[in-house]
Amino acid sequence: MRLLDAHSRKLKLVNFEGREIPKYVILSHTWEKEGEVTFEDVSKNDYEHKSGYSKIEGCRQLAIRHKCDWFWIDTCCIDKSSSAELSEAINSMYAWYQRARFCFVYLADVPRVPFSESRWHTRGWTLQELLAPPWVYFYDATWKKIGSRDSMMNLISEITGISVDIIEDNYKIKRANTALKLSWVSRRETSREEDMAYCLMGLLDVNMPLLYGEGGTKAFHRLQKELMKEHYDHTIFAWKLESRSPERQWYKRTLIPFLAPSPAAFSKWDASINTIPPKGTHYVSTNLGLLISLPIIFLSDGIGLGLLDCEHETTQNRIALPLFIQTRLDGLHFGTKCCDISPFAVPESATKIALFAKIYLQDTRSSFFQELSVRWSALSINDYELADYYPPNNRNRISSMAGNFKFYGDFLLRFRHEYLDDILIMGRRGDNRDTHSPIKNDIQVFSGYAAITSVSSNIRKQEGQQRSRPLSSWELLLQPNFDKVDFDQLEESFQWSSSMDVVMNHLEGSNMDCARRVRFRLKRTELKYNREALTIVSTPILETMPGDYPSKPSS
Repeated sequence: MRLLDAHSRKLKLVNFEGREIPKYVILSHTWEKEGEVTFEDVSKNDYEHKSGYSKIEGCRQLAIRHKCDWFWIDTCCIDKSSSAELSEAINSMYAWYQRARFCFVYLADVPRVPFSESRWHTRGWTLQELLAPPWVYFYDATWKKIGSRDSMMNLISEITGISVDIIEDNYKIKRANTALKLSWVSRRETSREEDMAYCLMGLLDVNMPLLYGEGGTKAFHRLQKELMKEHYDHTIFAWKLESRSPERQWYKRTLIPFLAPSPAAFSKWDASINTIPPKGTHYVSTNLGLLISLPIIFLSDGIGLGLLDCEHETTQNRIALPLFIQTRLDGLHFGTKCCDISPFAVPESATKIALFAKIYLQDTRSSFFQELSVRWSALSINDYELADYYPPNNRNRISSMAGNFKFYGDFLLRFRHEYLDDILIMGRRGDNRDTHSPIKNDIQVFSGYAAITSVSSNIRKQEGQQRSRPLSSWELLLQPNFDKVDFDQLEESFQWSSSMDVVMNHLEGSNMDCARRVRFRLKRTELKYNREALTIVSTPILETMPGDYPSKPSS
C-alpha cells in the first residue's frame, strides 16, 4: 500500500509491502464532484490549487499530532487508472481501515447541517470506515473535533440502525449474520451501482474481482454466490422478511428472483433472528441453480415451505421460505420463491411434518421452470413410435403412444419406424446458436430452441424385408440407461432444422415414379400459465421424380 509522509513539505508517496507497513492513520470522507487531489496530481506535483488539498493537509497535521509518521487517503494513494491496482485496493480496503492506528472522519457539511444529517452517514463505502478501525474520531469542516465513535455511540446507533453492542465490540461484527449486515447498508447509496456490492466485500469477508459495467444486480448476485462458497448462512435467502403476518396468496404463480437484487431487500430485517447450527448439508451453486438440502413441508398444488437454518431468538420459530416447487421427470425437485408472500416464522413443531429433500433453488431468469409440452401425434399416425427419451423417467415409463410429453429443460426424443430412419427431436435451454451450435434453422422455444433431424444409418435396403437395427449413432452418444446426453456432440453429429421431409417409399404399391413425401414441421404455440407447446405437424407432399429419396431435413 502507498502511504503519504506526514513530515514532508511536499506530498510524498512511499510504497510498503506486508510487514514493512509502518503505523499510519487513515482519513474517511465523502468525495466531491470536483477538486479532489488524485494520484496523477501528486505524481505531477500539481495539487495545491485544488480544494481537496485542504483535507490532505488537515489529515497530515492530525497524523503528526497523534505521533504517526504516515497517513493514507483514498483519493491520491490509489492509482485508479490501473484496474488491477484498483481491484486490489478495494479488496484490501477493509483490512487497511482495520489496521490503521486512528481513523479521522472529515464531515465537510458539518456544522452547516447537524451531525445526524451529514451526507457521510448515507454513503455505502463509509459503513466499513465506521466499523473497521479500532478508533474513530469525527471532525467538522473547520477541523474542529466533534467527538469519537465511543463517546457518540448511542447517537450513531440511532442514525445507522446498528445496535450499540455491535458498534462497541468488533468481534460481534464478525459474528453478525449476513442479512443483519446487509440491513445496515440497505438505505445507503454509492455513485456507481456496482459499488453497492463491492463496498460490502470486506464486511462480509469476501474477495472477488471488480467488473464495472456488469450492473448493480449482477454484482450483488455475484457477491452472494461468492459468500455462499465460504459461509453457511441461510439468512441470505430470507430477504424481504417481515415480522407482520404475510398475505398468503399461494396460487398466484408469479415468479421472483431467488437471490436478492440489492441490499435494499434486507431493509426490514428482524435483528432478533439468528442462525442455528446446520441441520442440512452444504449447498453448492450449479448450472441448474443452488443445490441445497432442506426440510420441506410439501403442500398442495406444487407449493412448499423450505425450513431455513435460522430462527427467532426468543420463540425458536423457524423461518420458512415459501416455494413454488416442480418435480421433474427424473425425480429432481426445483423451486423458486413465491410471489406475494414473504418468508415467515413457523413453530418448531412444523419440522415434524417436514421431509428432508434435495432441491435446486432458482430465480426467474432461468427458463428451466417453464413447462414445454411436446406433442407428436402426427408421427404416431405415420407409424412412428417413441423409442427413447431424455431426461429419463425412472418412476413411470411413458407410453410410446401417448403423443404428449412435458419438459422443463434440455430434452431429446427418439422415434423409430419399422422401415424408415429414426427421427430425433431436440430442445435446449439458453441460446447457444451464436456461440458453438452449428444449427442454423431451428425454432425458438422460451429462451431456448428446438430442432428435428433423422438418423441415417447407411444400411443396405432389402426389398420387402425389415431393416436390421445395429447400434446407432444415437445410442453411441448415450451412457447406459440413457442417463446422460452430450448435447454439444449431438448437435455436431447430425443436420438439424425446423422441418424435414421423409419419403414413404416403403408403402405397399408405391410407384417409384411418384413418391409420397411427408414434411414434418415443428410448430410452437403459447399456452396459459407460462407454458408452451411444441407440436410436430405433418404435411403430405406428392412429387413425380424418379429415383430413391433419402430422408433429410429441409432448408
